[in-house]
Amino acid sequence: MRFDLDLFKKITYIHFLTDYDSNDFPYPPLFIWDDFKEERKLRNYLKRIKERLSEVDGLNIYAHFPFCKYKCAFCRQFCFACQDSKLYDEYLELLIKELKMWAGAMEAREKLKIRSIYLGGGTPTNFDLKKFFYAVSEFIDLKNAEQIDIESTLDALLDPQKLTFLKELNLNQKTRLLIGVQSFDRKVLKECYRYPYQKRIYPEVMKNIEKIEIPAVGIDLMVGLPRQTKESFIEDLKFIIRKGIKIIHIYIFLKTPLTILGRKDKAVSQTERKNIRESFGLAKNILISSGYQFTGGDWILGKNKKFLNYQQFYLGVPFKRKKDPFLICVGPTARGILPFYSEIGATVENTNDSNLYRQKILNEKFAIEKIWKIKNKKFFKIKDLIRTLRYGFFDKNEYAEKYGRDPEKEFPQEFEFLEKTLTGLGKFERKGDTLEFKENIGGHLILSKVFYELEVLRKCKEIIKKKYKNLDFDLSFLPHNEDFI
Repeated sequence: MRFDLDLFKKITYIHFLTDYDSNDFPYPPLFIWDDFKEERKLRNYLKRIKERLSEVDGLNIYAHFPFCKYKCAFCRQFCFACQDSKLYDEYLELLIKELKMWAGAMEAREKLKIRSIYLGGGTPTNFDLKKFFYAVSEFIDLKNAEQIDIESTLDALLDPQKLTFLKELNLNQKTRLLIGVQSFDRKVLKECYRYPYQKRIYPEVMKNIEKIEIPAVGIDLMVGLPRQTKESFIEDLKFIIRKGIKIIHIYIFLKTPLTILGRKDKAVSQTERKNIRESFGLAKNILISSGYQFTGGDWILGKNKKFLNYQQFYLGVPFKRKKDPFLICVGPTARGILPFYSEIGATVENTNDSNLYRQKILNEKFAIEKIWKIKNKKFFKIKDLIRTLRYGFFDKNEYAEKYGRDPEKEFPQEFEFLEKTLTGLGKFERKGDTLEFKENIGGHLILSKVFYELEVLRKCKEIIKKKYKNLDFDLSFLPHNEDFI
């Protein structure tokens, strides 16, 4: 069972079938987490935790805004298509109420000091964010936060007054605006049920942003979308490079079971695999030659590393963080990290039942539905190792600096298995103390399970046998590393 590739594949498939927060690739997988039934214990914990905040890497907030005007066909996040302004207002009030409940439970004598707040979705900028920020600023110290992250689409920013409140509150200079463009190709956008005139409105939207003086603007592009060609993707990339965008994030579209396109036809053809592989390779070369550096999942132009991405701020780029983060979760399916809960810590996730979420918050109950209690410090090492595989390279010195051990001596069988498995496929290379995993989009999702503890693997196997034994474990939506599918 230790290196059972068949089991690894099954775990990977169920993860994509059940977990809306697929970008995180949590350890252990969400489907084996325990039901949360500890409301009183959580409240007692929050009363005490303020005395230990100096031991964690700041207090952070993730707030999930679960509505978009349209549901994109490629989206696997927990969100709904909604045009009803009343529902937007109602959910905004619930988010504010839930966040106030967290702050109140910590019994702070003054405004709650935070390191950062991230607004994800959905499309947060379709909500009345001015109302949100003014409301939470009554009990949270936003002015001393290091960073504020806001996700958006281009069309949600056409109103020039949309984000002016950031300047009013003196928050604009610490804001990182993340715009999900994905593609400028109208054929692609229409196929994905997405606003088709993004390139036309781009200049107007960027002028609006410039007036607010937001220093960090990032753009997301996606490769592997329907009707997208290698040429159109590269054209989109070169366009935003010419426009001087300093933060670029490239996603690989996966036709997982939680996407509209994945439910229609999840198989990725050989032609699509080739297009994704070549597009991704070309993009990497273009970005490097244009002066961008890859750090923590983003391509950054220049040496200014003031603004960090989600992985760096809340999850910690592997080995860079010396302390563990404290992450408060607000909104349905939001995921949090509670340090020192049950001695070492716990990861938690809010319910994905929107009606239950509403009911709990109105009754002033926490919306947490799932919890995984951390039993030993090895947990953090494994999470770091899994995240590293996602980025395709592994620096042994960084690991040794954080944990004081050579990772290959600490996990000898695991690294031997990885090297033996990948070297024969031409997908593993040593460069000094750096290990590089080549063309690992897809394969790393499966092979990361090599670091799972036996207890976790046993629980996965047990639950799969009970709940998913008749499931068709089809990983054909992974774009490449066909050797593992």
